[in-house]
Formats: sequence, C-alpha cells, structure tokens
Amino acid sequence: MPNNRYDRWRLRREALRRAETRGEVADSMEVRKALVARVRSGEITLEQAQAELARIKRGAKKAGKVTRDQALRVAVERNTDDVQALTWRGFSEF
Repeated sequence: MPNNRYDRWRLRREALRRAETRGEVADSMEVRKALVARVRSGEITLEQAQAELARIKRGAKKAGKVTRDQALRVAVERNTDDVQALTWRGFSEF
C-alpha cells in the first residue's frame, strides 16, 4: 500500500466503488441518490429519507451486506481492496 495519504485515500475509494458495483454494499451511492431524488420530488421528507437510510444500514447484516463505512474501514485495516473479506462470515469482529 502506498505511503502517502492521497494514494491510500484513492485506493480505499476504488475498493469501495468496486464493492458497490458488485452489490456488496447495502447503502451504496445508487441507494442514496435514489433517496435524494425522492426527497427532491417531494415524495418523502428529509427526515423520512434519513430514517429509511438508517433502516437500510441496520438491515445490512441480515441481507449479507455491509455499509459504506464498514467497507472503507475493512479496506484500511486489512490493507486490501479484496471485498470478499466484507462478508459477515469473515467480518465478525465488527
């Protein structure tokens, strides 16, 4: 892993994007963008969107997924971009 901060940040973000494209992240950017679109269209309020996002994050473990924060943390702590480590079977310490 590179020594400078920017390269570490860039690698973590790339690992997160790969995890999101494989569908391993429950609260991915697509989910968040969809919630914002619903807020902007007036379908739901901001408070309802925040509650929905919190519900999605809580249900991530049951769905066999992880949250964006957990995906970034694993990439940092395990020094890897291998997102297979994000499954709860190998992710039980979190």
